[in-house]
Amino acid sequence: MRFILLEKNFSPWFLAEVMRIVAGRDQAEIFTKALSAQLAAKSFRVRMETVRGSERSVRLLEHVSPQCFRVVSDTDEMIIMDHSTFRRVTGRAWQRIPFDVGSVIGQFLNPNVIEELTQGTAVTFNGTEMLDEQLMLVFQSIHPKALGTDITTISKIWISEETGLLCRLEMESEVKGIQTRTVSVYFDYNADIQIEPPV
Repeated sequence: MRFILLEKNFSPWFLAEVMRIVAGRDQAEIFTKALSAQLAAKSFRVRMETVRGSERSVRLLEHVSPQCFRVVSDTDEMIIMDHSTFRRVTGRAWQRIPFDVGSVIGQFLNPNVIEELTQGTAVTFNGTEMLDEQLMLVFQSIHPKALGTDITTISKIWISEETGLLCRLEMESEVKGIQTRTVSVYFDYNADIQIEPPV
């Protein structure tokens, strides 16, 4: 993953023009459209790395619309298809989980959640960067009481200027005095991802 400031690769005129165009647009609207575009995608992958205190976890999530998911970590794998959930610990057999994980995850792909996420959120434009050779619009958002909790979340968001899709999301919050930071990298939008029930 490479981050290069635009000033090193583009003329000052080009940089100023991009800044002018973005400044003239509703920054919250750009953020909202990126979330809407993600919900409209037929599939995508996201690599999530979370550091909570001294603990670190890495997971790969694959999503196929409308409600199929595969979540893989170093220790286990989970497949969620509508209201059926299967899990296996690495090296062991698959088991069906007797509760509906799909409904919980599916809440975050509900279009109504966009309004809740953006309501009361302060969004600021932080400039432009290159991420994997793509021009990115970079925003910061501060969301107090995120999703009905008492937790304030500070996010940094990279949105592709060409596609309008969310490409990277960094979120920081503090829960019970423990600092938590999650970095999510989104890729393979609309790829041919196959998720099948394991049993």
